[in-house]
Amino acid sequence: MPGHMRQDLYPELFAVEDNHWWHQHKRALVRQWLKVCLPRPGRIIDVGSGTGKILEELKHEGWEVLGVDGAREAINLSRKRGVTVKKVNLSKSRLPFPANSFDAAISLDTLEHLEDDLGILKEMGRIVKKGGIIIITVPAHPWLFSYWDKMLGHFRRYKKSDLLRLCQRSGLKLVSISYFFSFLLLPAMAIRWFKKTLHLQEVSDFTDTPGFTLVMLPLQIMGFIERAWLKYARLPLGLSLICILKKL
Repeated sequence: MPGHMRQDLYPELFAVEDNHWWHQHKRALVRQWLKVCLPRPGRIIDVGSGTGKILEELKHEGWEVLGVDGAREAINLSRKRGVTVKKVNLSKSRLPFPANSFDAAISLDTLEHLEDDLGILKEMGRIVKKGGIIIITVPAHPWLFSYWDKMLGHFRRYKKSDLLRLCQRSGLKLVSISYFFSFLLLPAMAIRWFKKTLHLQEVSDFTDTPGFTLVMLPLQIMGFIERAWLKYARLPLGLSLICILKKL
């Protein structure tokens, strides 16, 4: 059912988030942008915070953190990380916070779960202070939409042009937009094809990569190189999109 990730996937996500190179790279990229855009840590909200791993990291870096999520299992697992997550039905496109409450807002792979993605983006703009930053990540390329997207509760994957239009309609200033996971686009296409051909679509994409294997280290290195590149330039292709917005 679009909008709702299978509840049994949350413990699986919790188990792999700490050490899986995919999640590590995405979180590191978001933290990198926060440091670029804001002079010092402040109050931040994660909209669709899942099991709370990036909030745990930001808390250790001096941020005052808060998450919101609609899944009870996600909230329970977040408590184990020592972060506060409130239960909020994000599909209602209304966040229960006063205007200008946060220095920054992030929403990582959440907009694709919401039918009204524009509504929640406008809400993030409302609750962020003037000069505040909003960072969003979404899966790219509608033609890659698969069985696994359905199991995760995705309504869509995004074209870059569609995400740009969404940002323009939000009333927020675009700071940057780029693809990332550029080094995975061709392998992902091959993996999706093999899964479909061999009827393995139900195999979880959350499957862990054991630490410091021959596969793990090159992926970590490529992630490091990609983050370094994105400090100075943008990428024309990739599996995901990251967008940084500012409230004027």
